[in-house]
Amino acid sequence: MEEEIIETILENAKVASSERVAYCQDTGYPVFFVEIGQDVHIVGGSIREAINEGVRQATKEGYLRASLAFDPVFERKNTGDNTPALIYFDVVPGDRIKIKFAAKGRFRKSE
Repeated sequence: MEEEIIETILENAKVASSERVAYCQDTGYPVFFVEIGQDVHIVGGSIREAINEGVRQATKEGYLRASLAFDPVFERKNTGDNTPALIYFDVVPGDRIKIKFAAKGRFRKSE
């Protein structure tokens, strides 16, 4: 069985490379790393709300697959829009904002 799993993984990697598509169709959990300069002043709303709205729009327009479960342990109910995103903030010197995005997957135990 392990050999079959490895063969499938390698075949998926070949297809992803040749077709120039994502390796895995599950976009995972939207995770953002935000470096915000200590001299930055945000007006007109919150950066957290703006990021979550961006995730909602990206999901609606088909750039992200709606795969986030609100309560993955008990209810397993899909949020439908991949929010809320997981956002890490780091205050740094300066007057700029730097945002990095990663769609983090997770491993599931075999049932």
